[in-house]
Amino acid sequence: MLDFTTSMKSVGVDPYDCIAFEKVLPGIKGIIAAGMQAYGVYDRYSSHEKEKIRKLSGCYIYDFSELM
Repeated sequence: MLDFTTSMKSVGVDPYDCIAFEKVLPGIKGIIAAGMQAYGVYDRYSSHEKEKIRKLSGCYIYDFSELM
């Protein structure tokens, strides 16, 4: 996540102004550690951690069409 943070700072973007979508718990934790807003995305292989992902995420979706 350090690379994301460095890249965002180099173009003048605050990490808090960024949303990142992720389907696995370690990815959600990395997004949060980088200071970005984490949005969880359902994945059947991560369904056993779904509730943890939901609690950490600002939003949780099953399909990107939900954002339309």
